[in-house]
Amino acid sequence: MERKVEALGPTGARVADRLTELRRARELTQGQLTEKLRELGRPIAVAALSKIEKGLRRVDTDDLIALALALDVSPNELLLPDQLRSGPEVELTPAKSMGVIDAWQWATHNPDDARGVFISYAHQDRHWAEWITWMLKNAGVSVFNDSDISPGANWRRVLESNLKSASCVIALLSSNYVSSDWASHEWMVAAAAGKRRLLPVRIEEFNMPRTFAQYQYVNLVSLPEGQARQQLLESVKLFGEHPQIARQYDVPRFPGA
Repeated sequence: MERKVEALGPTGARVADRLTELRRARELTQGQLTEKLRELGRPIAVAALSKIEKGLRRVDTDDLIALALALDVSPNELLLPDQLRSGPEVELTPAKSMGVIDAWQWATHNPDDARGVFISYAHQDRHWAEWITWMLKNAGVSVFNDSDISPGANWRRVLESNLKSASCVIALLSSNYVSSDWASHEWMVAAAAGKRRLLPVRIEEFNMPRTFAQYQYVNLVSLPEGQARQQLLESVKLFGEHPQIARQYDVPRFPGA
């Protein structure tokens, strides 16, 4: 039986596990991943990949970046656990552990004062954005979408500022969203910070491209209004928001089932 590399620390062991998990999630064989790495100019043989996944070979910084590029993820996705499926603590070194959310915040340099929810959506899905904005605001959550931009303001600058300062970016996934250049730009800005900031919400049945499908999302398709509201309120709590019981007035029409 092969032994693991001596003194491989908790982060090194996690990279081995996450590499296997992410590769399989993308339905890539080790051979296919090797080919992607070769095209990036950082070849790693199949035998070496197998040793990495078994914890028998270290990953240096050049390997890490190449693997992240080949898997189409942030390097943080290899270094840190999946926030939505992991326990409350992550071991960073043998003497230092941290809450998973705190670890993601530290790794992505999200400011401690990041607050509020940014709604990223395609304009054809404005009815969904309006309903979610109303629902969250009635629960006491600060929300921004582009309808809040004042006349005469530099809309691009305002959007970028609010996108970067939000604690949570809700991306309303639909066929309209994935075909929108600007919506995709907002997605990439949020995704660069990892799951600490990005909350994908599927609002339509459609053939989702791999770039979007690789993320765990909240599925509102065919849900009744009450369940959709509960799903969203529970989800934004993961990002440090504290929704209260929503007040019922001036209710916009629920766009779903």
